[in-house]
Amino acid sequence: MSAQDDLVTARQDDWRALEALVSFTKHTHKRPPHEIAEIAGLYRSVCSDLMRARALGCQLDLIAHLDGLTARAH
Repeated sequence: MSAQDDLVTARQDDWRALEALVSFTKHTHKRPPHEIAEIAGLYRSVCSDLMRARALGCQLDLIAHLDGLTARAH
């Protein structure tokens, strides 16, 4: 298994969770405090995953996906 495969396997559940949370509305500030906290934690984790993917030299489609996800969640 490659480093990219390991990263995806370990982290994809959090990526999906963040995607689900940010896809419902553009107005994060109108969400309940517990959801805002969850989004913030997932956002920080995905930012770290993006940097890790870049450092590992992962495929550009994964980097673009994570970059887009962090942009939507910001």
